[in-house]
Amino acid sequence: MGAAPISDTALQERLEWVLGRLVADLVSGDHRVLVHCRMALNRSVLVIATALTYLGMTGEQAVQHLRGCRPGALFNEAFAAHVLGLPARRILVETLPRAPGGFDPGGR
Repeated sequence: MGAAPISDTALQERLEWVLGRLVADLVSGDHRVLVHCRMALNRSVLVIATALTYLGMTGEQAVQHLRGCRPGALFNEAFAAHVLGLPARRILVETLPRAPGGFDPGGR
């Protein structure tokens, strides 16, 4: 029995969601995050824009903000259209208490 096929589109959408959520979670926890791709104009900006929607911006606000910071960002029309359609969504960042003698990933 073989594995179920996963389409590139489904994988791309899932990866964008996971990375965007990860970036938003890290930023919410006061971490600095570097996201880059070859030209820093489309793929990385797509992830950052997705993260911004998890931080409360609409897709339209995220595109305007990022294009103000990085002229030429999201020139890929399909990426831009996708982000423009994203709603503002807030995430709840939950801080777990440190276990006695346990590993503390935040270094606290």
